[in-house]
Amino acid sequence: MVKKIPPNPFLKLKLYLTRFKIAQLLAKHPDQCCSMLGQQLEMVASSTLSHHLKQLSECGLLKMRKEGTFIYYSADMDVIQKYAPYLLA
Repeated sequence: MVKKIPPNPFLKLKLYLTRFKIAQLLAKHPDQCCSMLGQQLEMVASSTLSHHLKQLSECGLLKMRKEGTFIYYSADMDVIQKYAPYLLA
């Protein structure tokens, strides 16, 4: 019987080019809200961007900070340096 290995969310990041771009952008330019990211990633709809940000936050790659009605995202640099250093290249 073969034991199934649970998927690594950081390896999954490479499979999603948009998520990779978002994480890389936030690693280089932290503290951005969804609308700011959307302007830089012109090809992504805001609902799709929100979904990707949620997924990246849930796997621990991003930190969130709420200010009024805005949520600002930053990369968790400790996590990135440990598990996804290729985002810093």
